[in-house]
Order: sequence, then C-alpha cells, then structure tokens
Amino acid sequence: MLLATVNCSIGNTKKHLKASDLKKLLLEQKPETPIEKYALDVIKTEATYEEIMSFATYYRIPKKSLSKILNSIEVEHSVRGELVEP
Repeated sequence: MLLATVNCSIGNTKKHLKASDLKKLLLEQKPETPIEKYALDVIKTEATYEEIMSFATYYRIPKKSLSKILNSIEVEHSVRGELVEP
C-alpha cells in the first residue's frame, strides 16, 4: 500500500518508484533526486502509520531506520489528533 500511495501521488508513471527504490530510500534516508525528496514528503504527509509499518515489516526494514520519518509523522498526526498510539 505504501508504494501505491507514493506512486499515486507522483502521477507520472515514468517517474514511479519500485519497491526496491522505496526500501533503499527508507534505509538510507538520504534522498538524492527530487522524486525521492517528494516521495519522502508523501510518506510524511499522506501515508498512514499502518502502511509504513506493513512495508517495513514485509521488506525487513529495521525500525531504527524508520525512526526519523516515523518521529516526524507521529508529531504531525498527534498534533492533528489522528494518531492515538504508534
């Protein structure tokens, strides 16, 4: 679902990310291209906590690697009252 959320937001099918691209991005947390920067922004603003955790579990991404992204998501959602518990 996370991949679909990111790619639907990108729109242009030529610029869609593969699961391996998204995995690399979440592991390294250093976006190199404008599309990767946009993908991280989409994850922070549009993806649900469940989508992120499901992707991380399936692709065996350590939770430590997600901490920077998840912390910013938790803060954003808790401010809006959308996330009760991560």
